[in-house]
Amino acid sequence: MTAVDRRPAGVTFRNAPVFWAGTVACTAGVLLHLPMYIDSRADGYRMVGMTPDPAMLAGMALIVAGLAMSIYGLIPKAAPDSGTNLARVRVAVADDSRLRPALVGLLVVLALAVIIDAMKPLTLGFVAPGMAKEYGLKSALNPHGGLPVALLPLVGITGTVIGSFTWGWLSDRAGRRSSIILAGLLFTTTAICGAMPGFSWNLAMCFLMGIGAGGRGLRPAWSTWWKSLS
Repeated sequence: MTAVDRRPAGVTFRNAPVFWAGTVACTAGVLLHLPMYIDSRADGYRMVGMTPDPAMLAGMALIVAGLAMSIYGLIPKAAPDSGTNLARVRVAVADDSRLRPALVGLLVVLALAVIIDAMKPLTLGFVAPGMAKEYGLKSALNPHGGLPVALLPLVGITGTVIGSFTWGWLSDRAGRRSSIILAGLLFTTTAICGAMPGFSWNLAMCFLMGIGAGGRGLRPAWSTWWKSLS
């Protein structure tokens, strides 16, 4: 039986070496997408129609294997015992407590997260015209295109909704911090969507990125959310 490795930061590893090896594999997989992207600079970094080279294919394989290893290394075999009676939980606000550096850092991180979330619609509005032109998609500026460019935000938001429920359930099983780590890892690895040679690849990466984005916030755990409805 594999020993459980506990860390004071609140993260429980099922197998820490496997998790870190998976993280390294994901990082290497992302970096292996860069050579093909850099090679497309002569065409204005337009990768549409390009055939994935061996480095990109190897990078995709490393990302898939790395995510599987990270999930295995982080998620425990059994869900932790959650015998806490929610009816007895009391939350008190200490209005006269001092603002310590840790609290200030938390406020800064939360403010940046809100800013990033608010910028997503602007980002989609910025990239949609160029994406419609590159892939020949249907948009207001290209009404005779093929698939509608609006599929990109639709797929991304759909992934975010699914991810909100998925990471809520996972936080019950692996803990809030562990689920946020995995969500961040998934979000980072799917950021390679900008280096995809086809729109279908882009949609797949955008969907997975949306799932990762669904676990980045401080969302309630699945059991707590379900109990609040009953």
